Formats: sequence, structure tokens, C-alpha cells
Amino acid sequence: MILGNTDGVSRFPKLDQCAHFHYENVEIGEITAKLCDKRPDNNKMAPPSTDSPDKENEVTQLWFYVEVTSNDRMWTIRRNYENFRMLDKQLHRCVYDRKFSVLQELPAVENVIEDEVAKQDRLQDMLNNYLNRFSNLPGELISCGPVLNWFE
Repeated sequence: MILGNTDGVSRFPKLDQCAHFHYENVEIGEITAKLCDKRPDNNKMAPPSTDSPDKENEVTQLWFYVEVTSNDRMWTIRRNYENFRMLDKQLHRCVYDRKFSVLQELPAVENVIEDEVAKQDRLQDMLNNYLNRFSNLPGELISCGPVLNWFE
């Protein structure tokens, strides 16, 4: 299943807009996540939308598809780079200490100094490394509702 739509507007709420809560018991087991390519033209840039509610990211709306596996189930989600940054912030606020996770903080897209094609490749490399490391962390420690919702 692919969440979101194809017109470039995310229907996924921002983590900071989600109600914050923690589940008492979570049986998610191991979570693995990796970038995958679901677009036939390999283009990760969403088409610009003039009526986008996400105005601050209109120009830099880089979309990535993530294949998530947990408890012998697999699904695909679509997230933009800012969604990844919000996930990182929430993970390190509620779930893991950065010293334990050893996940590198994801920089603001404007701080990745490269031309647009190289920037997209650089972001994809950073996210691949991030998800690879995340997939090696114990998933049963995640009880934060917004973080779990990110993976739905």
C-alpha cells in the first residue's frame, strides 16, 4: 500500500501536529525500512502544486518511497525529506538517545550545498544510511504514537 497521493500534496500530517501519546504495550517486533523506487521515471521530485498547504516546502519537496517490514508484513510509504527530519527529531525526543542510536541528525535541505541533481543524490545517500542504521535498532522500544504513525 502506498500512502499519500500523486498530486504532490502529502495527506500525512506533520509529526508536530499529531497528538502525542505513548502506547503501554507495543508488539511491533523488528522494523526494517529502506528506500525503494516506486516511480517508473525515477523522478523523486513531486510536481509543484499551487494550492499546496505545505507552502514552506513547495520548492524543496523531495519525495522518497520507503519499504517498511515488520512482523512478516511489508508496505510502502511515501515521505518527503522534511518528514524524515521530523521523524528524527521525534525519535530522539521520545525513544532513543542519540548516543545510543548513533543516527546522524539530518541537516536542513538548504544546508546540503550541492547542485540540485547532486543534492537529490546526496539526500538519498543520507536517508539510505539513516534507514540502514535505524533498522538495526530495537523496534520494541518504540511506543511513541507519532513515530509509529510515521511508519503507517
